[in-house]
Amino acid sequence: MEILKSGDVPVLMTNLEVKCHLEGRMKERAERQKVLGVNISDIDANEGADYGDQVQKQCATLRDRDWIETNILSYISMTPCAIMQIKPSMDEVVHKLKTVEGFGLTDAETLQILNHLPTEVVELHLLIEDLPSRLTEERQEELLRCVSQLK
Repeated sequence: MEILKSGDVPVLMTNLEVKCHLEGRMKERAERQKVLGVNISDIDANEGADYGDQVQKQCATLRDRDWIETNILSYISMTPCAIMQIKPSMDEVVHKLKTVEGFGLTDAETLQILNHLPTEVVELHLLIEDLPSRLTEERQEELLRCVSQLK
């Protein structure tokens, strides 16, 4: 874990990026455990005592990490991003959403749109502050078409 200094801005990641990252970590971990022949999750508290207190604490910590990552991945798999595929055009769409020529959305608004993948104008009203004054109805429909390209 990295501690941010005052003034550092955390990196914003979409649910899709988190999903891909966690799937990659879990795959790497499974391969590493297969090579080593040891599964941290299988070592219970009593067995860990055989290895020493330090190993026992580490096993408990890693088991907690695995549980958290598994549950986050399970949750994200139920969100709209689960159907979204990474396409070469995704970077272009994200850039278009962020630019003034595109739709002039803030980073937070872009992140919410990519996570929720709205299909109706009413959903846009929930995600974009002061939508009617920032985008005309035609631009709102265009934004929905742009988001639908990600599915």
